[in-house]
Amino acid sequence: FYYWITARAEPALYGFVADLVYTRTRSGQSVIRIEEAIAWLNHRLRLTGKAWTPTVLKKVARGMMAALRDFGILEGAVRKRIATVNLCPEAFALIAFCLHDMGATGRDLVRHPDWRLFLLGEAEVERLLMECHQHGWLKFEAAGDLRRTEFPSATFKEYAHVVLG
Repeated sequence: FYYWITARAEPALYGFVADLVYTRTRSGQSVIRIEEAIAWLNHRLRLTGKAWTPTVLKKVARGMMAALRDFGILEGAVRKRIATVNLCPEAFALIAFCLHDMGATGRDLVRHPDWRLFLLGEAEVERLLMECHQHGWLKFEAAGDLRRTEFPSATFKEYAHVVLG
């Protein structure tokens, strides 16, 4: 949950995972090199008309990769590999509630780009929604292209008590 909050607050971290790391995961590649992180940052800066010195680029890239290692998205001390991310159902449910509270409903909740932060595709998101449904933390229904999710509480505090006890 803290990783999600951090990534949403740090656009570079969010973009790096949602763009590069997620794409790598889906293509079966597992290694992320510091040079790739630097190139990704440099490209994003150029799109905004900004530039950083090579030293700053390297420090920010290292910081991003260290943070992702600390949050369990990457693994390895020197050579970083994409880890197998295991988002626990409790954290998933709380994030789903927050996304729903911010207006993501039905298919939009399943397809929300924030799930890329956890390297989840639609099938994995639906599987976790069903698992949360089985715990009684939410109601999830799927039929064809239709998706419906209902939460038993109106506020985050109430919902956290439902999920966490």
